[in-house]
Amino acid sequence: MKNKIFFICLVVMMLFVTGCKNTEDPNKIRDEIHKENERLTDKITSEAYQLGNGTMIAIAQNNNDIDVDIEFEIEFYDKNNQFLSVSKDFSFGVSPKKEIVAYFYDVPENYDHFKLYSDATKSQGITFFDKVELTHSNSGKEILVQAKNTTETVIDTIKVGVVYYKEEKPIGYTYSIESSVKPQRMANFELEYPKDKNYQDIQFDSYKVFLNAAESFVNLGNEN
Repeated sequence: MKNKIFFICLVVMMLFVTGCKNTEDPNKIRDEIHKENERLTDKITSEAYQLGNGTMIAIAQNNNDIDVDIEFEIEFYDKNNQFLSVSKDFSFGVSPKKEIVAYFYDVPENYDHFKLYSDATKSQGITFFDKVELTHSNSGKEILVQAKNTTETVIDTIKVGVVYYKEEKPIGYTYSIESSVKPQRMANFELEYPKDKNYQDIQFDSYKVFLNAAESFVNLGNEN
């Protein structure tokens, strides 16, 4: 009887020790996640531009081989390097090699310089960047954009933006969002020309359309 009890106790102890070994250290897990996020962030390129109405944009590209979520942050400083304010924007489910535009409207008038940060993490959402087809035209009064959902499921959010250029320099930006875009249907956008601080049209000589989001919150079907 004593031998049987001893054997049972030995088995329980071995199971306990094995379980402890298989339990990962939370700090180690956190460090691994941090290192992975650093690797993802290192492959994000971004550049900020001051626009004609006092706001700013950052044009960024995901050079990773997976979808990422990106948090953008701009810190503003005066000529004495004193911190003035911060502005943030977010982009979710950015596919590999895709360019997107982050928009910052909360820009102080008296800033001297700024610091732009772009932090990436592995996307947890469902993205359809490669499943949306963009077509566009200039009506002479606005930019008309159609974004076709080529999937067999609803895309919850499609967001497009237009960057306006003067002599190849960004000088204006407009954007719009459509929700619940049905399968094989169009999201239709009518984007007015950009305005300056006095609400006058900003003159431009070219423009570029960006797909900034194409995501769903719940996967309603399998994509082939």
